[in-house]
Amino acid sequence: MAEDTTHTAFEEAAADQRVLSTEPAWRECTAEAGYPGEDPDTIGSGKDTGVDSDDTEAAMRNVECREGVELTRTYLDVLFQIQEREIEANQTALRERFEEMQAAPGGRGGKPSEGGTRAGGGQW
Repeated sequence: MAEDTTHTAFEEAAADQRVLSTEPAWRECTAEAGYPGEDPDTIGSGKDTGVDSDDTEAAMRNVECREGVELTRTYLDVLFQIQEREIEANQTALRERFEEMQAAPGGRGGKPSEGGTRAGGGQW
């Protein structure tokens, strides 16, 4: 369930109008940097792109342009909102799955691993 929800959330965030609305500015920025016609997801990857996969300069311009137009921030904000919505909508199923995993052989019975940290970085 978690994997399906995560994959769906990534796809939904990428297709969200708030994210899509930042892409024209990103494309303009990368074109001005010498990388016209690229895609935010493939630039410098060697896939479906005119940029070599080891082109460090393209990767650096990509990051600068993403930050400049807040493409990454917007994507992550949207993704976070989607994930919060999905967690809220599926709390019962998530709790049941958590309890199943804790009760399974090898489960931790509700105890964190030695020296573990919890979400947000705090110690258990």
